[in-house]
Amino acid sequence: MKHKNSGFTLIELMIVVIVIGVLAAIAIPAYQNYVLKSRRADAKAGLTAVQLAEEKWRTNHTSYTNALASLGFVADSGVFYSPDRYYALTVPSANANTYNITATAFNTSPQSKDTNCISFTLDQNGNKTSKNSSNAVSTGCW
Repeated sequence: MKHKNSGFTLIELMIVVIVIGVLAAIAIPAYQNYVLKSRRADAKAGLTAVQLAEEKWRTNHTSYTNALASLGFVADSGVFYSPDRYYALTVPSANANTYNITATAFNTSPQSKDTNCISFTLDQNGNKTSKNSSNAVSTGCW
């Protein structure tokens, strides 16, 4: 009388391992890309906070300011960070009627891997632009 062995053969086990490997090879990069895209909201939140502070400043003064400290933001080691600290915030130009606010992923931020959307800019009219790691205008970031 023969006994049927119950369990898995090595071939069946290897097939399962291969299937799991293929699924992981597809899922992990897709997940990482999703995380990078979701962190772009941190840049937008930082830009919006500075925009609101600029407009408040302008109601009490005759011009906008490029001094984030004057707007109530606190620097950490000389850097003004976005709320979740993935981007550095700057106001490269401001005068009586205009301003530009920039959020740039810094080198040590995980967002520096988001090469298509490395920096975001917002101006006094609400115009939104973004640039890639080559400093060329990029689309699909906002």
